[in-house]
Amino acid sequence: MADGLKNIAGSPAAVVVGGKEYRLTQWDPELIGAIEDYVVSLRPSAIVKAKEACLALGSDGKPLFSPEEQQFMISEAIRLAPMANHKASSEEVNLFIQSYDGSCYLFWAMARTHHPEIDSHKTARATLGLLSKQEMDSLDQDMLRASGMELLGNSPSQTQDEETETAPE
Repeated sequence: MADGLKNIAGSPAAVVVGGKEYRLTQWDPELIGAIEDYVVSLRPSAIVKAKEACLALGSDGKPLFSPEEQQFMISEAIRLAPMANHKASSEEVNLFIQSYDGSCYLFWAMARTHHPEIDSHKTARATLGLLSKQEMDSLDQDMLRASGMELLGNSPSQTQDEETETAPE
């Protein structure tokens, strides 16, 4: 794993969402790997981007690239695809974790062991969609505690606060 994320250890936690208590599992190397894989999966594919570029039209309605250029772009994207970085940096993971989508993903990943009704990221999103901002912030803190990241000084919120304090005015 990138950036030593596999060394994170947390403790189980319980959270209340919509009046129901959910037991959350602690982070482990498998969960960290799943988060990293998911973050990497969110990156746009170079092949898809090349295809989109090939289909792009100019203001005159004609293709921006000749058939030869289009073939070269697609060939290069296919050739380079296996060399793409398949690891997520700690910065990418932190940004994801701080997002609403990241919170929903984490809730699903951490609750599904004890709560089979939370059977997908989509179900987690629907469950958390009823929370207020304050309730969501509280849930994020509980999930962070379960992650163990605050014990390592790697809290995404700490990183954000520190950057805010040192930013030039």
